[in-house]
Amino acid sequence: MNPENRHEPLRLESSNQLISQLLSQNSASDADEFARLMRKGLNIGTYRRSIFRNFWLTASIVGLVSSLAALRYATTPPTYLGEFQLLVEPLNTQARVVDPLAVTRTSNNVPTEHSFGGLDYPSQIAVLQSPGMLESIVQEVQKSYPDFNVGMLQRGLTVERKGQTNTDMTKILRVSYVHSDPELVAMVLRETSNRYLQYSLEDRKTRYSEGIKFVEDRLPELQNRVNSLQDQLQALQEEYNLVDPKEQGTLLSGEVSQIAAEARETRKLLREQVTLYNSLRQQLNLTPEEAIAASALSEEPGYLKLQEQMQQLEAEIATQSAQFSEESPIILDLRAKQRNLSSLMAQEAQRILGQNLGQGTGNPRVQAFQNSVRLKLIEEMVAAINQIRVLQARSAEIAGIQAQVQNRFQELPAVSRRYSEILRQLEISNRSLDQLLTQRENFQIESAQTEVPWELVSPPTLPKDGQGRPIPFAKSNRELLGAIGASILLGLLAAILLDQFRNVFFRTEDIQDAIDLPVIGVVPYDAGAAHLQAEVPPTATGDRLDSSLFKEAFSSLYANLCFMSDGAPIRSITVCSASPSEGKTTIALHLAQVVASMGKRVLLVDSNLRHADLHRRLRLENETGLSDMLLREVQPDDLIQPTSVRNLFALTAGQPSLEAVRLLASEHMQTAMFRLHQTYDLVIYDAPHLLGLTDAEFISANTDGILMVVSVCQAKKSHVMQALQSLSVHRLPSLGVVANHPNPRAIASLGYYNTHPRPLRRQARMVEEPARALLNGSSGSSNGGNGSHHSRS
Repeated sequence: MNPENRHEPLRLESSNQLISQLLSQNSASDADEFARLMRKGLNIGTYRRSIFRNFWLTASIVGLVSSLAALRYATTPPTYLGEFQLLVEPLNTQARVVDPLAVTRTSNNVPTEHSFGGLDYPSQIAVLQSPGMLESIVQEVQKSYPDFNVGMLQRGLTVERKGQTNTDMTKILRVSYVHSDPELVAMVLRETSNRYLQYSLEDRKTRYSEGIKFVEDRLPELQNRVNSLQDQLQALQEEYNLVDPKEQGTLLSGEVSQIAAEARETRKLLREQVTLYNSLRQQLNLTPEEAIAASALSEEPGYLKLQEQMQQLEAEIATQSAQFSEESPIILDLRAKQRNLSSLMAQEAQRILGQNLGQGTGNPRVQAFQNSVRLKLIEEMVAAINQIRVLQARSAEIAGIQAQVQNRFQELPAVSRRYSEILRQLEISNRSLDQLLTQRENFQIESAQTEVPWELVSPPTLPKDGQGRPIPFAKSNRELLGAIGASILLGLLAAILLDQFRNVFFRTEDIQDAIDLPVIGVVPYDAGAAHLQAEVPPTATGDRLDSSLFKEAFSSLYANLCFMSDGAPIRSITVCSASPSEGKTTIALHLAQVVASMGKRVLLVDSNLRHADLHRRLRLENETGLSDMLLREVQPDDLIQPTSVRNLFALTAGQPSLEAVRLLASEHMQTAMFRLHQTYDLVIYDAPHLLGLTDAEFISANTDGILMVVSVCQAKKSHVMQALQSLSVHRLPSLGVVANHPNPRAIASLGYYNTHPRPLRRQARMVEEPARALLNGSSGSSNGGNGSHHSRS
C-alpha cells in the first residue's frame, strides 16, 4: 500500500466528523461565540473616513444651519432687561421665632431658636411663577397693553435665588423680565413687584390664621395632658409618701444603716444573755420555773421550819442508822415521820407556789434548802431569762421593721424612675403649654399688622445711558454657538449615517476595521482581469504602474499564504465570497496562474455547480466535469484538463445538476478531494457564494481554509458579516480576506498605485522581495513542459 494512502481512512473519518459537527452545532451558543469574536469596540478611523468621504454633505449641512442661525441672530430685534430684588426671609433668628409655621417644625410642635429649616425656595419660586399668580399680573398690565398675555409673561419672566453656590446663597429673590419694548418691561416689573409684595402680606395673614387655629386646636389636648400628669404625680406621692425621691432615698439609706446597727447590737446582747443563762442553769441544775419555785419556798418561814425539821429528822435518821438496821422499829418510826414530814412539805409547797408552779417541784433540789449563794444565782438566772425574752422580742421587731424599710428601699428606684418620668413629661407639657399660649398671643398681634413682610431690596430698574435712554440687553451668542455646534454634529451624523445606509466597504481599511480576519491580499483594478494574460515585463507610465502590478498583488497574496502556514504547507484553498459577482472566480484564476508560474502543480476546480464560469475564462470544454465525478463516480484524473498555463490544470464543473450539488457532502467527494490534495501542490476550489447556499461550506470543510473575497465599493457589509457569522457558527477554518477592486472607482479610494502607499493594519506580512525571489527562483529552476499529468481520455 502507498504510504500516503495510510492516512486516507483517517482523513475521511475526520471529514465525516467535521460535516456531522457542522450540521449539529447549537446555533444560539455559536452565535454568542461569533459575537464575542467580532466585538471590536469603537473605531475612530472608520468614522473619520466616513466624514472625509462625505465632506461636502457635512459642509453643506453646517453651512445651511449656521447661516440660518446667523440670520436669525442678526435679525433679532434688541431686547431690554430689567429686574428687582426681594428679601423673602428674616435676617436673624429672633425675627423668625414668630413664624406661624415654626410651631410644626419640631417634635413637640413648639418653636425654638434652633428649629427653623428655612424657606423652601424651589416651591416658593414655583408658586410665584404659577399661572394663577401670573394671570393677576397680566390683568393689570393689560390695562395699558391689551395684547399682553400670560405666554408673553412666562417667556420673559425669570425668578431665581440670588447666589451660585451653597456658600454665597442669599435670602434674596432676583426677578427679571426681558422684552423688546422697554416701557412694557418697566410696567411688568412694577406690577410684578406690587403683586409679589401683596402676596407676601396675604400669605403672612393666611399663615398666622393657620398658626392661631393650630395653637387653639392643640391647647385642649395639651391642657388635658398636663392635668393627667399632675394627677399621676400626686397619686404616686401619696402612695409612697414621696416629696423628693433623692431625699427619700437618703433617708431610707440612713434608716437601713441604723436598723442594721440595732439588729447587730441586739443579737450581740442576746448571745451574751443566752450564754449567761446556760451557765447559770448548768450551775443550779434547775429550770427557770424550778429556780423560781425554789426561790419562793426559801423565802416562806413556815416552809423553812418544815425544812429545819426535815433536816433534824434526817440527821437523827443518819445517827440511828449507824446503830440500828433499817428493820429496827426506831428506824422504821423515823422513816414514817420523814414521809409524813415530806408529805406535809409538799402540801405546803403546793399551797405556797400554787397549782402551776407546784407541778414543777418534782426536782428534789427545788424543796432543798437554798443558801444565799444559790439564791443569788437563781436571781441572776431569772434576770437572764427575762432579758433573753426581751431581746428576742426586740430582735423580732427590728427584723420586721428592717424588712419593711428594705422593701421600700428596693422599690425606690422604680418609683423614683416613674416619678422622674412623670415630672419630665409634666415639665415638657407645661413648657409647651406656656409657649403655645405665648405664640398665640404673638400670632394675634402679628395678624393685626399691615406691614409687608417681604422687603424690596432693589426696586424695579431698567439700565439707562447718560441721556436716560434704555440700554438694550447684550445679545447672547450662546444660542448661535449652540446652533453652529449642533449643525456640525448633525453634519457628522449625516455623513456617518449615509455610509451606514450605503452598506458597502469603501476602502480596504473599512474591511480591516469591520472584520476580525487578516487582510492578506489587496487586488487592484485591471481591465483585462476577466481572462488570463500573457506575461509581459513591467513598465511605468507617469506616476502609475501598468497591469503587471495586478499579477504582483497575487504574488504577494501567495507569499502571505506561505508565511502564515507556520511550516505546514497549504495544499487546498476554497475561494468564495458572501454574494455573487464579487470577483472570487477572477481571484481564484489569477492566484492559480501565479502559483503555477512558480513551478507548482496547481489544480483549479470549478465547484460552482449552479453557475459554472471557469471553463469560459480558461477557454475549455465543459461537457463533463465535477458533476460527472459525483453522479457517475468517474475518476477525477479522467476529467482534469490542462490549460494554456504551464503546471496549471483545471477540473470544470460539468453540466449543472441539483443532484450533484447535494453530493458535495458525500463520502465519494471527500475521498476524491483527499486524493487530489495528495497529487497536486495546491488545489484551488472556486466555490459559490455563501449567502443562501451551503456548497462552499461543505467544500471548505475538507480544505485547509477559506479565502474570503470582499469586493470594495460593491460588497454589502451586512452580507459579509452574515457570511462570516455562518463560518464562525460552523467552525470552518478561514485563512483571511482578499480585498478586490473590480472597477476604477474603487481604485481611487484605495490609492493602490500611490508612490508611498499607506501600510495596512492587522494584515499578515506582505513580503514583496521574498515573493519576487520565490517567483524568480521557481522560474529559473523550472525544467519546462507541463510535467506529468493524467490527460482526459
